[in-house]
This record gives sequence, structure tokens and C-alpha cells, in this order.
Amino acid sequence: LSAGLAYTLLGAAVSRVDVVGLDALLVMPAMAFVFTCFAVGGVAHAINIIDGLNGLASGVCLMALLALGYVAFQVEDAEIVLMCGLGVGAVLGFRVWNYPSGRIFCGDGGAYFLGAYVAILSAILVHRHSQVSAWFPFLLVLYPVWETLFSAYRRRILRGRPASGADKLHMHTLYYKRVKRAQQDGKARSRRNSDASVSMLFLASGSALPAVLWWSEGGSLLMGAVAYISVYLSMYRR
Repeated sequence: LSAGLAYTLLGAAVSRVDVVGLDALLVMPAMAFVFTCFAVGGVAHAINIIDGLNGLASGVCLMALLALGYVAFQVEDAEIVLMCGLGVGAVLGFRVWNYPSGRIFCGDGGAYFLGAYVAILSAILVHRHSQVSAWFPFLLVLYPVWETLFSAYRRRILRGRPASGADKLHMHTLYYKRVKRAQQDGKARSRRNSDASVSMLFLASGSALPAVLWWSEGGSLLMGAVAYISVYLSMYRR
């Protein structure tokens, strides 16, 4: 519903994805509308999937908003720069209480809102400015999106369970349990949680950095996406 309203009222249409064949379909308004709803809903769900450590979901959205604002500034879109700035301010205010102590959490509503906010601004930016590659915003949220897709594959294909079922085998959960060892002091759990979150944000920045460097170069961004997924799978296998 949020994506449909944004499409209708704000012109937030996913009208191209820079993929041969799909772009021809997205020329049709009906197809663009359906795909926009799917894409925005998917990103919102993906951000909710990674909301398992203090500051992780908000940190990924913070990086995405900063990157979107930077590229919007490059193409002189003051409206999107302003909206990204407002989003950054809101996320920073939330993080005061969320990281590292976890006094408040995003929750489903907060994670879905942040994901939809990032996705809608991304759709508007790419729709308005043809020089911005459609792969640019995709790389900004590649970590949560790939986490969601891989989790569905792992559950359904590898384990024979419902793709939408919950489990504790996400990358951030495994990193928290198996890499960040528990400490002996009384603050061990909180410290371990926040430390693991920082490490996962470094992983997320692995796709955000090339996105900012090559925001107009689709070929370079595609290679960056393939490289990132390869690194992710290698880490997960280990």
C-alpha cells in the first residue's frame, strides 16, 4: 500500500532496472506499478530480516541514506537531498537509544518504515535521473536483500522447510554466536551484541562503497554485486 501510494502521488516508479528484457516490460505502467510494489515491499522486508543486532538495521539504512543523498547532490536534486537529510537525522536520533545499549528497538514497524523510506527515495532518484544506474540503490541494500533471498533458498531448497519460516541461521546470528565469543563480565551480552553489529556493518559497507564510487556505471556495479555475493557465500560456508 505504501509503495502504491508513493507510485501514484510521488512518481516513485521503478521504471527501469537496467536489465535487457525487463526494462521493455517496465515501460508499461501496469507492470511498473506491480514491480514497484514488489520491490519496495521486498526491501522493507529485507531490512526487517537483519534487525537482529543493536544498530544493524538502522546502520545499513543510515549508510544507504547518506549515499542516496550524496548522489542526489551530484545530480542536483535538492528535494531528495533534503529527504535523505531528514532520514539521516531521524536515524541518528534513534541510534542514541538503540546503540550500543539497545534501550529501544526498531521493531517490525520501524524496520519496515526505514526499508520503505530508503526504497521509495531510491525509486524516485533513479526514475528522475537517467544517469543514475538502477544498480546503484540495489548495491546499497544488497546485504539485507541477499540475506533474505539466500535465507529463503536455504530454508526451502536445502532444508525442505517453508521459505518464510523463522530460524537462527542468518549471517548476523551466526556471527554473534560463533565469532564474537562471550566475555566474562556482567555486560558481556550487550558488548558482544554491539561488537557483532559493527562487524556486520563493515560487511554491508562492502557493497555500499563501490555503489558510491561507480553510481553511474552499471557494468562496474554489476561486477561489484557478483563479487559481494561471492564473498558472502564464502564467509557463510566457513
